[in-house]
Amino acid sequence: MASTEPTSSTEGKKNEETTLKSKLPKDYKKVAQLMAGKQGICSSSEGVKLKSAKCGVKRVQYVTGPRIVDWIYDNAESLKKIGVIINTSKDACSLVEGLLRGNFLRRANHNKDAGRGVLEPVRPKTNQCPIADLKDKKAFFIFEFQGSQSLRNMLSAGVVVVCFALTLFPVWPRLLKVAIWYLSVTFLILLTGFIFIRMLIWLVFWLLGFEAWFFPNIFDDELSVSDSFKPIFSFERAEPGQMQIRLATIGVIVGLGYIVANQPTSFDTYIHESKKFTFDLYEGKFLSDMSQQDKDNIDVPKFDTLEDILGLTDEAEEKENEFGNEQAGDDLINQILQDEAEEEEQLEKEREDEYRESKKQNKKKKKEEREKKAEQQENADATAASENSSEEDEDDNKKKDL
Repeated sequence: MASTEPTSSTEGKKNEETTLKSKLPKDYKKVAQLMAGKQGICSSSEGVKLKSAKCGVKRVQYVTGPRIVDWIYDNAESLKKIGVIINTSKDACSLVEGLLRGNFLRRANHNKDAGRGVLEPVRPKTNQCPIADLKDKKAFFIFEFQGSQSLRNMLSAGVVVVCFALTLFPVWPRLLKVAIWYLSVTFLILLTGFIFIRMLIWLVFWLLGFEAWFFPNIFDDELSVSDSFKPIFSFERAEPGQMQIRLATIGVIVGLGYIVANQPTSFDTYIHESKKFTFDLYEGKFLSDMSQQDKDNIDVPKFDTLEDILGLTDEAEEKENEFGNEQAGDDLINQILQDEAEEEEQLEKEREDEYRESKKQNKKKKKEEREKKAEQQENADATAASENSSEEDEDDNKKKDL
C-alpha cells in the first residue's frame, strides 16, 4: 500500500517507528467490539469516545472522523492482538470502509434545521471513506454496534426481581425482615466508620503537606466495581499555598482537644449517647408506627357514615365488641377493687378486736396489781398492829411488877 501524509503527529510517529506490513482484519466484528469497549460490573476497558445525539425518534451514539483516527493509533497494541496493523491514513480509511460495509458504522450529517444535537443518516452510493472525512470534525459516524446484551438482560431481570421482592416486603417472614434490618444497619455503621477513618488519615497527612487516600476512586460512579478499588493507596504532595488553612485547622483541633480535656463529663455523655443511639438503631426504635396512608390523610376530617351511626357495619360491631370487652375489663377491675376493700375492712376489724382484747388484758392486770398491793398493805397493817399490842402487853406487865 502506498503511504500518504499522516493525519496527526501520533500517526507520524507510528509511521517512523513501525516496520510491520499493514494488515486489515478479516472479521470486523472484533474491531467493533474493541471500539465499543468492555463495560461490566466488575471490569471495564475504554473504547472509542462516543457522544449521544438524536436521530429520528431515538437516541444514537456517534463519533467523529478525527476521534476514530486517534483511537486507532492509541490502541495499536490492542489491534495487533486481533491481527490488525495500521500504518498509514489510507489503512485507517480502509478500516473505516470495512466497518461501514459491516454496518457497524453509518454515515450521518448534522441536521441544522432540527437544531443542535440532531443527526440525520446518510445513504451514500458507496462505502468509500476519503482521507478528508477522517480529518473533518464535522464528519459524523453513527456507531451501530451494540455487542452482547446478555449482561444487560441479566441486570434488567435482576432489577425486576429486586423491585418485586421489595414490593412484597410486608409479607416477608419476620426473621427475614429483622435480618435485612440488621444487615442494613451494620453496613451503614461500617461505611460511616470507613469514611471517618479515611478522612482522618487524609487530614493527618494533609497537615504535613501531603495528600494520602485509601481507595481514592471508591466513590467514583463512572468506574466499575473492580476499578473503584484501584489503587489501594495514593500518596502525593499537596498543592502549595495552603499553609494558612493548615494552621487554622491545627488551631481548631487544639481547641477541640482542650475542650474535651477540660470537660470529660460532657465527652463521656457523648460516648454514652452514641452507644445508646446505636442500640436504639439496631432495635428499630426510630421506625414510625404510623402507616403512610395515615400520614397522607392526617389533615383530612373524618365523618361517620349513616351505616356507622346506625351500627350496621363490621367496624361498628368491632367497636361494640371492643366496648363490651372494655366493660368486662372495667367490671373485673371493680370486682378486684371491691375484694381488696373487703379485705382491708376485715383486717381493720381484726386490728380493733386485738386492740380491745389487749386493753381488757391491761385493765385486768392493773386490777390484779391493785388487789395485790391492797392485800400486802393489809398484811403490813396487821403485822404492825400485832407488834403494837405485844409492846403494850409488855408495858402492862412492867407496870404490874412495879
